[in-house]
Amino acid sequence: MSLRSALALPFMSLLLVPACTAGERASSGECPADEACSDTTPYGLHFTATPLVGYADQAPKPVAIGGTQEIELWRRLGADAIIDEVVALDVPFAAMSDNGDAVGAAILGTSSVRITGVADGRDLLRITEAGNDLLLDRYEVSARALAAVRPLPFGYEQLLDPTQIAFLAGPTVTFGLGLYSAEGERLADHSLTVAGAAVTTPSWDTVELAAPPVGPISLNVTAGGAPRAVEVTVVD
Repeated sequence: MSLRSALALPFMSLLLVPACTAGERASSGECPADEACSDTTPYGLHFTATPLVGYADQAPKPVAIGGTQEIELWRRLGADAIIDEVVALDVPFAAMSDNGDAVGAAILGTSSVRITGVADGRDLLRITEAGNDLLLDRYEVSARALAAVRPLPFGYEQLLDPTQIAFLAGPTVTFGLGLYSAEGERLADHSLTVAGAAVTTPSWDTVELAAPPVGPISLNVTAGGAPRAVEVTVVD
């Protein structure tokens, strides 16, 4: 369940998140030396994204150049260093990257932003008060070139060699799509699309095929802003 889904449930106005999603201010408990900070978020913010297939953590991942990643913003309510109680950010804000060389940023909703991969490198995603430059918190984000898209098991099974995989035929076949840099790092691209007959996408990197035939199936996948063919093998 995503944090957004949990927030929609009755009586779930408060959530707990791990420290790995904490912004710089939330992690240190201090305003960064090169910033002027807002009093609105004295404990800083958390930054979360939809987990990749095979991952449980919700920390934002490197975004594919030419692709996007949606990040939810959460206002931290206390100073617990391991598990934090948070609520969705509930104040007007502005979003920007510190220089925009690697990652661009834009407001997506009342408590979310969308980052775009521009070039290989790292940027600080800065969340400030609307109308001024007082920092709510900031979080390091990065972009990498997309080198490969490969089918993966749906779930937490890990493969020693993700190029060797086949799926058992059935009424539906469900699998993930892993996006990789040239160095083998997993990437995110929430703008990914998959075209083909009887194809549905329950989440951005999950694919369902309805009664697929046995044998190799070629999918038309657009990721990192460019189309590519991805072959999936179904066996009986």
